Amino acid sequence: FVTIQHPALRCIKNTKVKINFVTKNNWPEEVIVKHKTSSGYINVSSPEWTALDLLANTNKFGLNRVVTVIRELASEIKVSNLAKTASKYDNIANLQRLGYILDNVSGENKLADSLHKVLEKKKYNLVLLSPLKSRNGEIDEKWRVIKNVEIFFR
Repeated sequence: FVTIQHPALRCIKNTKVKINFVTKNNWPEEVIVKHKTSSGYINVSSPEWTALDLLANTNKFGLNRVVTVIRELASEIKVSNLAKTASKYDNIANLQRLGYILDNVSGENKLADSLHKVLEKKKYNLVLLSPLKSRNGEIDEKWRVIKNVEIFFR
């Protein structure tokens, strides 16, 4: 999956690879990072914003895939950047989910703690870890997340 601005591109598919394009508009300028490639520079979203965007699209990607990528991205996420990004991010439920994953699945306690400090300043309600699954599950009181699905990762 590749997230791009409108207009959407058709999926690319051959015997070895399939690329799906997801559209999103209105990225805040401060979350765009110039990445050097062999043919010049391309714009990519910051690791912090990428993690949150992945959680916003779990219905397309699947929670286990998202968690796998977040675990890999965690080494690139900086505590100060995460706090700054989280304070501007308007989907509080995804902040809660990311905090839960960083804290309980990835063991990234410093990142999780910085995210929790931001959440303490906001009003947040109980949310489902996986919005597509049932409402039954154990409640994580710190993150106010209902663990309604088991997370498996590679």
